[in-house]
Amino acid sequence: MSSEILSILSGQIAAQRCVLVVKQFKNKYKESVDSYTEELVVRRELAENFCFYNEKYDSIEGTNEWAKKTLEVHAGDERKYVYTKEQFEEGKTHEDLWNAAQINCNHKHYYMTQGKSLNVCFLCGRTCHTCSSQFNL
Repeated sequence: MSSEILSILSGQIAAQRCVLVVKQFKNKYKESVDSYTEELVVRRELAENFCFYNEKYDSIEGTNEWAKKTLEVHAGDERKYVYTKEQFEEGKTHEDLWNAAQINCNHKHYYMTQGKSLNVCFLCGRTCHTCSSQFNL
């Protein structure tokens, strides 16, 4: 077997294991470790519960009323950059980090930031939601 096959990058790794390893560095990087743990454990569990208990989790109808209203209120906001779904997918935006993640990495560690970036570059909140679901963000 090659070392690539035996690598931890080639299979599944439990979130708990990641947290246990990262916590070894808490004395030196407290804020980073706390943030990582919160995102990996708390937000992950919230997302899984949302999807499990909300039949419309993958549509705009599944969101809270305040979120729908916010999208409506800001639907006409001027956007400095506007991209198509294809431009996002192909990494052809003004954001170098987004482009690199789309082209080279496509790893989950950047998805949270990617999801936040989408809304400022789509004219319509519904389109943004649909595309972020298709991008699996």
